[in-house]
Amino acid sequence: MTYSEEDIQAMIEDLKENPDDSTKWHLFGVALLSIGRYDEAENAFRHCMKIDKNNAFALGDLGGLYILKRKPKDAIKYLENSVRLMPENHEYWSALGIAYLQRNKYKDALKAFEKSLSIEPDHLDSIISLGLIY
Repeated sequence: MTYSEEDIQAMIEDLKENPDDSTKWHLFGVALLSIGRYDEAENAFRHCMKIDKNNAFALGDLGGLYILKRKPKDAIKYLENSVRLMPENHEYWSALGIAYLQRNKYKDALKAFEKSLSIEPDHLDSIISLGLIY
């Protein structure tokens, strides 16, 4: 989904009224991430996790953000927690595999991509990434 500045402003107003809603903070982070405002997205995901430290979506999306920022060590930390809490999310398993690839941890990457594909056999990103290992 593509978000506009108007969407962001509406979310800010909504968060003023609902400052303790972790789901809204997560979605705010997703919106910011989608328009390339990475530092603000990171802050939103972290705020979400202050409210709900076990928000698997915020953990996973923060991990994905760290992949984009080329911080695979941080990405692995958050993505491992995300898949521990939500083991059936094939996208976070795939992202974890990418983070492992960035660290040259090929065996771990292989396991993560295989897990992703065991959940969603047609997940193209995992299929392509698996091919990079071989």
